[in-house]
Amino acid sequence: MKPRNTLTRSLPRNSPSSLKPTKPAIPKGALFLGVFDGQHVYLTTRDRSLHLVLIGATGSGKTTAQEFFIRQDVSSRNGFSMLDPMGSLYDRLLRFLCYRKAIGCRVPEAFLFNASEPDWVLPINPFQRRDGDISVQVDRRVAGTLHVWGQHRGDYTPRLEKYLKIVFHAVIECGLTIVEAGWLIDRYSGQLREHVIKGLSEPLIRSKFEQLSAYKPSEFLEQTESLENRLMRFLVSGTIRRIMGIGQNALDFAELLDKGQALLCNLAISKHLSREQRRLIGTLFLNEYFETALERKSGSRPHYLYVDEAAEFVTPQMGEALETCRQKGLHFILSFQHLSQFKAGHDERLYKAIKNNARNKIVFAVPDRQDAQELSDDLFEGLAEPQVKFVHRHLNHFLEDVRETSQTRGTSTSQSEGQNHSASSSLSRSSGASLSLSISRGNSLEYGRSRSRTFSRSKTLEQGTSESHSQSSNESHTSGFNESHSRQENSSSNSSETMHERHEDGFFEWEASGRSQSRGQSSSSSEGYSRTETGSDTYQSGSSDTSSSSESKGSTRQLSWSKARQRSFGQNWSSSWSGQKSNSEAAGLGESIGQSSEQASSRSESLTNQPGVHHHAFWEEDPEFWKLEEQRWKAAELLMYQKVGECFMRTEAGLYHGRLPLPKKFFVLPKTLERLTRALYEAHCLPKAEAEQLVAARERQLIARPGGGSGARTPAPDRPASPAVRSSEQPIWNRAALPGTPPLTSTTASTAGKRGPKADASTHTAVAAVLAEFGPDWASGQKLLEVCQRLDEAGVPTPKAWLSRPEGRSLSWRRAVSNYPDLVKKIIRYYLKASGHSS
Repeated sequence: MKPRNTLTRSLPRNSPSSLKPTKPAIPKGALFLGVFDGQHVYLTTRDRSLHLVLIGATGSGKTTAQEFFIRQDVSSRNGFSMLDPMGSLYDRLLRFLCYRKAIGCRVPEAFLFNASEPDWVLPINPFQRRDGDISVQVDRRVAGTLHVWGQHRGDYTPRLEKYLKIVFHAVIECGLTIVEAGWLIDRYSGQLREHVIKGLSEPLIRSKFEQLSAYKPSEFLEQTESLENRLMRFLVSGTIRRIMGIGQNALDFAELLDKGQALLCNLAISKHLSREQRRLIGTLFLNEYFETALERKSGSRPHYLYVDEAAEFVTPQMGEALETCRQKGLHFILSFQHLSQFKAGHDERLYKAIKNNARNKIVFAVPDRQDAQELSDDLFEGLAEPQVKFVHRHLNHFLEDVRETSQTRGTSTSQSEGQNHSASSSLSRSSGASLSLSISRGNSLEYGRSRSRTFSRSKTLEQGTSESHSQSSNESHTSGFNESHSRQENSSSNSSETMHERHEDGFFEWEASGRSQSRGQSSSSSEGYSRTETGSDTYQSGSSDTSSSSESKGSTRQLSWSKARQRSFGQNWSSSWSGQKSNSEAAGLGESIGQSSEQASSRSESLTNQPGVHHHAFWEEDPEFWKLEEQRWKAAELLMYQKVGECFMRTEAGLYHGRLPLPKKFFVLPKTLERLTRALYEAHCLPKAEAEQLVAARERQLIARPGGGSGARTPAPDRPASPAVRSSEQPIWNRAALPGTPPLTSTTASTAGKRGPKADASTHTAVAAVLAEFGPDWASGQKLLEVCQRLDEAGVPTPKAWLSRPEGRSLSWRRAVSNYPDLVKKIIRYYLKASGHSS
């Protein structure tokens, strides 16, 4: 049975305008939730800093609510990021940004990360070295990666955790990527490991790699097989290689949080992205946000992180982030389906952190009763307060001893006058005889048992008035003669059965039970003779006036039941005889005349005081209260049987129930949408072909050996390189000025210690070798484009400053020449001059 919702109230449709709620001014940066119970509800900036969770089954309205919130952040110029593992929210918001751009409204600087479609690539490097202790960064990457593999704690797989930690330590310290981590655990890449070992500053990590290289092939496979099997799931993915294999970060998370920029991340499962790869990318993204937020100052500009289906990406660090990132300006909006997603496989701290630190909760339909009861404890107040379930009513009685006083007064007056004249003559003769004989015989035996109950209730109200007046006068004369003869015989028998029940105080009380039965028979006869003669003459006149009124009300209710049983047997014998005879005769004659008059008056008064008993009846009420479990059951049903879009909201201001507003619809022409979408991608992303070329160039640099040699298992390059370029290429650990490599020139020494590729002597030489192929007119239009393409193939890095230029970010020479060709010419001439060649 669907419970009646007593928390929802709304104004009538035709209510006067004076009763309709007026829209108040919403504070700056606040999040409008809707109109509930006639008032506008919103979350202030402080309320939003306490985080927000949306809970509900699939299809209950969570995605629509997030779209409504993000649209407000776009209009309010709030920085936000969105991780969408389904893809629908990403498409809606991308259309919304294009719509605002088409109508001329402000659009924030947005980064589009679409891992489900490989046409455009936004390069990221989660393993880029950060300030601080490198071991902390390594531990977080290890914890996130183990979580993706279903290992929430490394205690159960110590060998896997050990080798994953030393590999990630080498990747971060030496400026490698996760794609290149597979070479470190390859049995046939010993020369590469030797160069990496020389660049490690931690003696313990260096000794572990040396120990690994000293193993026999079978032992080496035994030690690294578990890690290699898991890493291969990511390293063979073309999507992961294009995203994380370039080694550069097109997305600066510090600027993203500080400048109010936006990030839309599509992690929907497709033919290019698996579930495990999606979890890896999402987990690494959350770690980047967490580490970046910890480096910010308290009270920094707020940034809102929306994570749909957050259970896919949660790690133990998520609980720590909810506890510490509020003061750093990173605020979470988490969406998930049920609580068990955070209980299974996680420690209690993460579950408690989400329940306690996410103070704002929006709960949609939750079909599971256990989850609904648990959420009702957080949403509804006063479940433990006593509430009346229903009231028992019963009739009670009591008797009261009283003394009654009665007073009677009466007055009577009578007057009579009469005249009588009578004459009579009579003759009487009688003769009779009587004979009676009676014989009876009886036998009696009695045994009985009775049981009865009686309940009665009566109430009578009587009121009446009466008035009478009479006057009469009569005269009569009678004479007559009558003769009669009669004879009578009768016989009777009877049988009776009686049952009784008494009902007191509204309850049955069994006091006695029984049954009574009696039978009897009698017979009598009589005979007589009578004769009478009568004559009568009567005259009567009079008048009578009588008036009366009476009102009586009463009600009686009686319920009785009785059961009785009685058996009797008796024996009696008697006899009698009598006889009588009489004879009489009389005669007479008489006459009488008389007259009388009489008048009388009387008055009486009486006063009586006597004891009595009054009976009183009254109703008593005995309330019964809801138990705590019953109240939780009712509250859970309110959450379980909500319609699509309905929700309960618990904020700092109180509890609200209703529907969230739906986002307004809009329309964008397909051609306009395609053009604006492409412009958003081109602002920060690389085409698929260009990203693959950069990954291939980096691999060629990685496998190159000092002196130009190549070791075993060296893959063939995609494009043949010129001898001049090949002789000048150096491995990336040499360009990063790692210990154990040949000494750098004075030009490269000035840039040593900074992250990313450096403009060192090898870069200058490589640029000069490429330009030697094109001659002195290399700066012409078509040749300049070919020069930039050749520089990308040779793996010549672009200046780091080009990643943050307002004209457009450039990760390759070919992209840079399309954004700012004059600057490209200037940089190439500078490199030529630094290498000792003239332009």
